[in-house]
Amino acid sequence: MALNKILQGMLDDFKKDYIFENLELSKEFEYFVNYLIISKYHPDAFSDKGDMDRVIVDEKSQFGLDAIAFIVNGNLVLGKDDILQYAKSKKLDVDILFIQTKTEEKCDTGDLLKTIQATKNFFENFDAITEKNSNVLNAKEIYDELFKYENFRYCTSQSPKCHIYFVTAANEWEKSLVDNICKSSGKELTSIISDIKSVDIQVLGRDYIIDAYNEIKNSISVQINLKNCVTLDRIEKVKETYILLRLLKTDIFNSRILEYTLISYV
Repeated sequence: MALNKILQGMLDDFKKDYIFENLELSKEFEYFVNYLIISKYHPDAFSDKGDMDRVIVDEKSQFGLDAIAFIVNGNLVLGKDDILQYAKSKKLDVDILFIQTKTEEKCDTGDLLKTIQATKNFFENFDAITEKNSNVLNAKEIYDELFKYENFRYCTSQSPKCHIYFVTAANEWEKSLVDNICKSSGKELTSIISDIKSVDIQVLGRDYIIDAYNEIKNSISVQINLKNCVTLDRIEKVKETYILLRLLKTDIFNSRILEYTLISYV
């Protein structure tokens, strides 16, 4: 199904930064939405399409979920070994994202319920998942590693949190019915999956996609390379040092800092 002109224009702009070869429109849109949602949690999660490939779990469109992503301490985790690295900090703030995307300009409650059931199967009845491709198995390995006691004990009081995103190209749907499904299913999943602290189910449409992409495109990041650096000796009784960057002059249109000062606090 064709997208409207605004969404198609955004998708075309997005594709300039990533190479998509011989993909159907629905698959391109799926990558686009995954990028938007995961970037909300980890803005620098993706450097190329290969990184995006690793969160895709529904190759045959049978699963009910397009992507599963684990965000730990604000970073996208792509393998179970990453959990061990983050556990060394003795603090794990975990968000588990389940994403399903549709190009249709409607919210099909049957598809929404299928997505919720697929999420439930991942947690409680993994054998019921018929499409166990390498990315699905990798996601299960990350989940199992996370829930080992030696790692799980470092989870913060509010995590792990589960977020289910059902995204369509629609802008309107029967909100009362959809909201009731999301609320009741969220409560059910929270009660069934005891190790998950909260379950949030959201249906997102065209306005969210437009706002999210504009936010990313309008954000400005600047890398400062210091040509002359001095390594300081250890200072007795000083445990931490903070550096304040004070911007004095910027070129916002070309994303450049023209003049700045660095101030150190100990």
